[in-house]
Amino acid sequence: MPHVGPVSGDSGFIRIFWKIPYKFSKTAANREIPILLFCYNRLRKVVNSVKEILIAVKEVTDGAGTPHRFSYYRLEDAKGYGVCVKSGQGGTAVVPGITMRRSRIDALLGKLIRFAVSPVCARDVVEDWLAL
Repeated sequence: MPHVGPVSGDSGFIRIFWKIPYKFSKTAANREIPILLFCYNRLRKVVNSVKEILIAVKEVTDGAGTPHRFSYYRLEDAKGYGVCVKSGQGGTAVVPGITMRRSRIDALLGKLIRFAVSPVCARDVVEDWLAL
């Protein structure tokens, strides 16, 4: 059953999120898991659909010894590619429409994964990457 809620700032739209239960394993980074997000208007016509594809899951430990799990997704829609970073504690950063080229978004995701970028600073890292 999807979670339905209004889009912030525009009461004329309804956003529907499908959450698919999935247990992460060490092989999860090698599998692509599509999750579709749809945005409908009041007439129930699809306005925008975004496809989330799981690229990698990284587990790291901070300086205090607290373990963290970050999931990195490639976002695909009609306007191009973006990234989404989710943490096991519930934090999420979504940066859509970064580029139209898949090779560039894959290069960015590789850097986000390699340096274990958290959702808190993902947007700043993407902005710095775009400035290069």
